[in-house]
Amino acid sequence: MKINPAPYITNISNLRKNPTKIIRDSHGEMIAIMNHGDVISYLISPEMVEEFLEVKSDKEALTRIDKMDLTEAVEVDLDEL
Repeated sequence: MKINPAPYITNISNLRKNPTKIIRDSHGEMIAIMNHGDVISYLISPEMVEEFLEVKSDKEALTRIDKMDLTEAVEVDLDEL
């Protein structure tokens, strides 16, 4: 059984009938779109997209840092800069 992280659920038929109401009623929370009992998509707010992209960017930066060759790194005192 797959876990659905969305606090709101609707089906594709209801979404087609009145998308504005469904989006408004979710108050910016994630909405799972169901079709025949399966999640086929998630609808998220622009703010959530920004948060996801920021987390993705941070994760990519940490991956680049982990791969850096620090064998020739020089220790610097920030007060001296």
